[in-house]
Amino acid sequence: MKKEALKTYSLDEITDKLIGKLGTPEREEFENELRLDLLGEASKIKKKMKQNSELKSLDQFIDEQYEEKGTPKRDKLEKAIFALTEEQRNETIDSKKEIEQGLYTKHELLDKEVSTWLSTK
Repeated sequence: MKKEALKTYSLDEITDKLIGKLGTPEREEFENELRLDLLGEASKIKKKMKQNSELKSLDQFIDEQYEEKGTPKRDKLEKAIFALTEEQRNETIDSKKEIEQGLYTKHELLDKEVSTWLSTK
């Protein structure tokens, strides 16, 4: 019996099929949620690094927090990092520069503005 080769699909092909093509509202919502998740994870990492001043590098921190390479927890983190497109990476870098320049809103102020906005509806 002749064996057929398995068809492989790229992450982009699967995402296009399951979520929608780039530019569709569903895909934009998915990409935005992914960005928020990654930024949240990055924020947690940065906060934990500040709390543990003995760590010398991000790699050392990731090794301690996300186990050794090849473990499911570490693989999940690395897949999330590498899933970013070039545009998303550039946007993240630009956002980091804006934060370093103080161009951001604190959570408390944003929460207050959203609460005010919701109460006026």
